[in-house]
Amino acid sequence: MSYALMNPNQSIKAAFVNQTKQMNFEYRVRVNTSLIATKFLLRCGMPFRGSDESFNSLFKELFLELVDTLKEINPEIANVIDCAPGNNFMTAPTIQKDLAAACACEITQQIVCDIADDVFCVLIDESGDVAGKEQMIVVIRYVNSEGLVKERFLGIVSVKETSAKSLKEALEKLLSINGLSLSSIREQGYDGASNMRGKFGGLRTLIQNENPSAYYVHCFAHQLQLALVACAKTHKDVSGFFDKVNMLVNFIRSSNKRQELLWDKQVSQFAKLIEQGQIETDSGLNQESSIARAGDTRWGSHFRTLTSLMTIYGAIIEVLEEVGKDTSFEKYGETMLLLDVLQSFDFIFMLYMMVEILGFTNDLSVALQKRDQDLLNALSLVKATKEELQEMRNDGWEELISKVMEICNKHDIDMPDLDAPYVQGKKPRRHATTSSVSNLHHYKHDCLFSVLDLQLHELNARFDEENTELLQCVSCLSPSSSFEAFDVKKLLRMVELYPNDFVDVPKVVV
Repeated sequence: MSYALMNPNQSIKAAFVNQTKQMNFEYRVRVNTSLIATKFLLRCGMPFRGSDESFNSLFKELFLELVDTLKEINPEIANVIDCAPGNNFMTAPTIQKDLAAACACEITQQIVCDIADDVFCVLIDESGDVAGKEQMIVVIRYVNSEGLVKERFLGIVSVKETSAKSLKEALEKLLSINGLSLSSIREQGYDGASNMRGKFGGLRTLIQNENPSAYYVHCFAHQLQLALVACAKTHKDVSGFFDKVNMLVNFIRSSNKRQELLWDKQVSQFAKLIEQGQIETDSGLNQESSIARAGDTRWGSHFRTLTSLMTIYGAIIEVLEEVGKDTSFEKYGETMLLLDVLQSFDFIFMLYMMVEILGFTNDLSVALQKRDQDLLNALSLVKATKEELQEMRNDGWEELISKVMEICNKHDIDMPDLDAPYVQGKKPRRHATTSSVSNLHHYKHDCLFSVLDLQLHELNARFDEENTELLQCVSCLSPSSSFEAFDVKKLLRMVELYPNDFVDVPKVVV
């Protein structure tokens, strides 16, 4: 061993010197080929490796298959790679990782150069990987030299814990590595977790203690989702209603036979309505539909599920009645339970009430997620939605109850006497829990007014005055419609909010 180290001909330096120009050329061809494959897969966000990369495999996964494709296109590449030594193909997993890391480094440097010592915003989220390790994801948003808003992924940092202090230290380290500073941050965007947005010990507060101009602005669309989730989780009747809807959706979609039966019932229903002249016929109208499972993080899907349920309500009832004819069916009890639930006044009332309420918030959610949405319009949409909900609270009861009664009469559903005492559940009368309030008070105040009040409270709490004022001040500089939104008072207020950015500008000029 010592002899090999003392022998100059065995040194690494000698090995490099002994490389001929042809060998260096072939080495570069192999590296460039692997680099082309790496850049393509990174750009597409596709995986490099798979389960079987052996020579005889029919599909050796994307990286190796892409290298083989380049060999087929270019015979020179094929000749160089096929004649390479076994340890110098430049396609090993470690080579793939090194090339991917080099690309990530180059891209990050380009992003930092694009910022050019200017201010930027940070968007941060936390999640665990498959190994159970906590990670912090950092995205930055900035305006480049051409005046275009860019949003770029900066990196993933492993953290031992998700406390605000630990996240701040990890963020500072990532920014310093890339030549950025906390003092250049002008906006923070996180989720609604207390360790992120907490006013007394959250990450937003720790950063603002060092940089008061780094204001926290929560995504409007996400705040709306959280407001809806809070309503669904805290209101007993709403929570129970969505549990019943989920049970119905799972019952229908868990069987292809039941879905086909539902489609057949829809065709029969549409044909009957068309014959009676109750619906119009045209291209794109009266299409077959189903009730999709609603996502927990996308409440627009709940609105679509409920509207589909309203449209095909009669067909669903027919499916449940037909399935319930077979008493030997293993889910016979569940079928009868769903049939009993769907043909109750409580379910119809909650269905039409939630469709009305979610209809307002769904329009707002769709508008807030548009890429070309401006700040002033977003703020006006939030305000308009609050006003619509308040208007429904003031004058919406009569219209809602008339719709519910019309549907109940159409489907022969028993309607309670609104002046009679409210009886909870469908227990035998001697065991029933009789309330001291009437049915009218329960459905109007305990259901409709209670849900609307809770929704308005959540919207007011999440779309607070601090963020609204900040966005209004920033939007006064919007160039749209020849600076129509320009306001001197808002501009002066923005100078107070960002004192470090106007330090060299005399107040007389402002």
